[in-house]
Amino acid sequence: MAIVKLSKLKLYGMIEEKKEVIDLLYKSDLVHIKDVNNVPGLTKVSNEVKVAEYDQKLQKLQKVIEFYNKFKKKSDFDEILVNEKDFYDFENSHREIIDELTQIISILEVIEEKENLIAEIKNEKSNTETQSEEFENSDKKLLLIDLKVNDAISDDFKSYLDDLDLTYYHEENETFEIVMPEVEFEKLEEIISKLQLKIDSKEEKFVSAETFEYYSKLLGSYEVRSIKEFIDNGKKHLDLYKTYYDYLLEAKQKIELENSLGFTQKTFMLNGYIENDKKQELEDLLKSKNLSVSYEFSKPTSKDAVPTKTKNRKLVKPFEFVTNMYSVPRYNEIDPNYFVGIFFSLYFGFIMADIGYGIILMALGLCLSLKKGKNSGMKELMRVVAIGGACSIIFGIFFGSLFGYTHSDFKLIPKALLPDPSKNVMLYLIGSVAIGAVQIMVSFVLKGILLIRRGKIAESICSAFAWDLFFIGIA
Repeated sequence: MAIVKLSKLKLYGMIEEKKEVIDLLYKSDLVHIKDVNNVPGLTKVSNEVKVAEYDQKLQKLQKVIEFYNKFKKKSDFDEILVNEKDFYDFENSHREIIDELTQIISILEVIEEKENLIAEIKNEKSNTETQSEEFENSDKKLLLIDLKVNDAISDDFKSYLDDLDLTYYHEENETFEIVMPEVEFEKLEEIISKLQLKIDSKEEKFVSAETFEYYSKLLGSYEVRSIKEFIDNGKKHLDLYKTYYDYLLEAKQKIELENSLGFTQKTFMLNGYIENDKKQELEDLLKSKNLSVSYEFSKPTSKDAVPTKTKNRKLVKPFEFVTNMYSVPRYNEIDPNYFVGIFFSLYFGFIMADIGYGIILMALGLCLSLKKGKNSGMKELMRVVAIGGACSIIFGIFFGSLFGYTHSDFKLIPKALLPDPSKNVMLYLIGSVAIGAVQIMVSFVLKGILLIRRGKIAESICSAFAWDLFFIGIA
């Protein structure tokens, strides 16, 4: 397997069917759509305003999802699945969820404003020497209080704090940070006395009338009971919030695809690339929908910016992550992933060379790579670690090493099949250099083949194969 061969696609259709064509291509994931540029007679549309609106919605929704993900009790959440029909009509089929989200977003925005204001108040330096008559009014004085509260009475303490006017609190590791007007402190003292608590620290902050008014407005924006009610409702609908996020993301991506098209007054043109063996599937799909479209396939030229798609076996695929960290191979180049996989695994195993550590690495890599979730780059990296661990076990058997112990330490450890590295340093040093030289020679062979493909035969001999002869001569 290697770099997948692609064909260039040009598709023409009526503007009335534009949305249906985009939806079809998006769902099928058969075509990599490219921007239509510099085509005489065609105009472009710009939907940047709509894209920005979707970005804003997605950012707000992401904050809601992150907020509810902080809750550790998974039993609080209901798993709700949405069928395909309801997904693509989400804004109509789940109107009440969107209204609920609007309210939750408003609450979270106020909470964020509160936290920002509290942080500003905490960071302000108290200037007790220049207190004005305005600041001397206790209504404009805020108290910053820290105290420890045992988990057993934490909920009772919170319920008491909820009944105090204009009082903000934050709990972390049994420590409560409280911000409140001085006029409410007497009530707090009664609560502390009743629960037999002790204040760890107390600091006075004098604030301006404007700051205090803003503080009062934020703290009074929503009743605490109202906030709790929305939070409890939201726990049940987290899966629907995530589904709505996917719906908005897909809608945004479709709008961005529309920006890639070219238009006349009544028609549109689409450029893209498709795998050679998927062309028939696309043709059948378009015919099944009875769309008024025409299309043509052609072979990409050297001037085309053709996307790269690789298709490798399961054992080699994880090494695409390693290769892509440096550079993605171009469409007309050789796929280096097989060679990266071979040499990376060889070096990893040779350097680690221990049965015990290899087992740990392989187990850790497999566990993390098989963990539920999206197939991210981290999962691919863990698969590479697992393969490296397997190679470490193989070389560990060759060297007879288990967590640094050998057969002479424990008879259960297999005898080494290769000479002891500590007693044959020069042998392994020369061997390491030889393996490195082989890798360099392979890279020059690949370079030579690539230059021949491009018709640069003389350059392939002088700047690639000549170096292989040089290394062979040295050997």
